[in-house]
Amino acid sequence: MKKTILRILLPALLLYPLAGCASGNPDVTAADTTLAASEAITTAAETTASGTEATTEPSETTAAAPVVTDPVADSYLETVVPYKGDKVKIACVGDSLTYGYASTNPATNSYPSVLGQLLGDSYQVGNFGKSSSYVLDPDNPYNIKEKSLSYRNTEEYKKSLAFEPDIVILMLGTNDMRSMSCAEALEAYKADLCNLATEYSLLPSVKKVYIATSPQAVNAPVIVQMTGGVLQQLQREAAASAGFEVLDLYAELGDYFDVMIHTTKDRVHPTDSMYADMAQVFFRLLTGKASLSPEIPLSESGVVYLSTRGKDTNDGSTPEKAVATLARAVALVRRGGTIVLTGVCNISYDTSLPQNSGRIVITSSYDGQDYNGSLILSKNLTLNGDFTFENLIFRINLDNSIITCNYHNVTFGNGITCTLQGSTKTYPLILAGCNVGIGGIPVERISLTDTCCITVNSGTWSYVRCGNRRSNAGFPIGTVEKNASLNVTVNGGVFCNTIGNLTSATGMNTVEGECTLTINGGEFRGPVYAVGRIGDNTTGVRPIMSGKVSLIIRGGSFAGMIGATQDSSSSVTGTISVTLSESTRSLANKLIGFSSVDYED
Repeated sequence: MKKTILRILLPALLLYPLAGCASGNPDVTAADTTLAASEAITTAAETTASGTEATTEPSETTAAAPVVTDPVADSYLETVVPYKGDKVKIACVGDSLTYGYASTNPATNSYPSVLGQLLGDSYQVGNFGKSSSYVLDPDNPYNIKEKSLSYRNTEEYKKSLAFEPDIVILMLGTNDMRSMSCAEALEAYKADLCNLATEYSLLPSVKKVYIATSPQAVNAPVIVQMTGGVLQQLQREAAASAGFEVLDLYAELGDYFDVMIHTTKDRVHPTDSMYADMAQVFFRLLTGKASLSPEIPLSESGVVYLSTRGKDTNDGSTPEKAVATLARAVALVRRGGTIVLTGVCNISYDTSLPQNSGRIVITSSYDGQDYNGSLILSKNLTLNGDFTFENLIFRINLDNSIITCNYHNVTFGNGITCTLQGSTKTYPLILAGCNVGIGGIPVERISLTDTCCITVNSGTWSYVRCGNRRSNAGFPIGTVEKNASLNVTVNGGVFCNTIGNLTSATGMNTVEGECTLTINGGEFRGPVYAVGRIGDNTTGVRPIMSGKVSLIIRGGSFAGMIGATQDSSSSVTGTISVTLSESTRSLANKLIGFSSVDYED
């Protein structure tokens, strides 16, 4: 295993609905533990290109008490001779996640404060977290944040130097992630993180600098994509390149945060108990001593009831004990099971669900009871595992909404009804692949490497995109890799889009493997293509169709043409085929651009 670097957990205020801006958080004082008890956290808002959202403090009132109180023994810390005085000083450098934003009292409940309690009287832990701060050079061309929030421009940075620490834990990067618009930005982030760590290491008092990996946040699609593994890998690589050790908080608590961060007020900042869990992990990594590991709740029966009328503090075991959010329900049956909609459930924020390792069925009909339940799509929904939707209503409250499958096996089964709410005019897009929202995401994270099967039996949709989608022409495109296979089967449903991007066997990505669109039924009100529109790509990376794309039609009704390619924006060097069954031979007069037609017996 590579040398790991301990990172300081600094309060990292995510960009986009971010809470705890500079104007809303008091200065941090390097006291024996963290902030002075008299300092209080205030509510703040951060304005971004997408708007402004205020974050309120959580209702939690008691912090989890530290579990381990024995003095540190048999660890590197025991060998450290204080630079001054009789206590080893540990400076925790970071953003809002270090500061303790959204805790009931950062002076006592932030991770640095709890860590100080765990380590005991021989150690002085200083909290130098600054909300909304970041590590990039403020004049970096990729930086999109205020210059005053670059960590070196903050008062907390100056105080961390004056603290004369023996050890530094550096955890910065969450707020940098919205600036990661390309591969060059990623390299700039790593270099600046290394530079800051090196700067601390050269202080006369400092014996060791640790780079810590950051926890995940889920408050915005871009933040999900970048903090769910990408940021942490960048931090590890930065540490390795400069010879710093890593405190891999994400490796220890990644699954935990993937579930529990949905239960917080802003889906960015931990609760008191979660900050305490972070401190326990840092204590264990620093000392080698055992500490408690947090448990993630799991349904005993594999069946969870869901309704907005419920509470996420419930266990979901009965309709009367329903949970209130889809994310909570998925977390409870993440190893596989059934979610029963007993009423309405509103997708009220861009929801990237917790990862599930087993197939989850979401339905409103269960055990002989039809609850007539419905999911309201007020925001987009991203799936991170295999799902089946059946016998339920999608109430569409957002134009151009997207259900993103992320190359998981997803079935939109029988009994699905989609209805438009209020002034909404468009039905959802079913996206088989990934919805790419930032230029710096590694290509391998948006590529298909094995087999993916998407099935649509019912419902009303805008169209199906059998691959990736990106919202900016300069974003990476991803690949259906060699030996990978994307199979989309349509047995029924209505597909309403008649202009722009239409149902096709491919998406905005390169195809080196196989893509097959099989249509056995359904109503297509616009054209259908084998190879869909890719669009221009300003990065100079041109999508190549070098694999095999197949369109098989055995049923359905088609108001428009059935084309081989939608336009010439991609280079086709592979094969494109169309196959009609005996019952659909009459569709041959709708075919355009195919070199030949195959017929099934």
